[in-house]
Amino acid sequence: MTQAKNIILATIAFMLMIMTACKNIAERPEFKPLMEVRAEYLRAGIDEMKNKYGSVEKYLTEILEVDIEEMQRLYLY
Repeated sequence: MTQAKNIILATIAFMLMIMTACKNIAERPEFKPLMEVRAEYLRAGIDEMKNKYGSVEKYLTEILEVDIEEMQRLYLY
């Protein structure tokens, strides 16, 4: 299994664990930030990819082994 698939599976497993643990976020407010998408979270991730690997594209292609052309073919119209 490629590193990308391992990362995706781990992320899904983590999210399922969190969702199961707190079906009602009001019961566990400390988990709320994990269930949100915030610009600063996205920016931090992008900045880390650029700092560590030089670019987002390099991170995607070399580390996660993403086929950029295939992704464009499948998802860009």
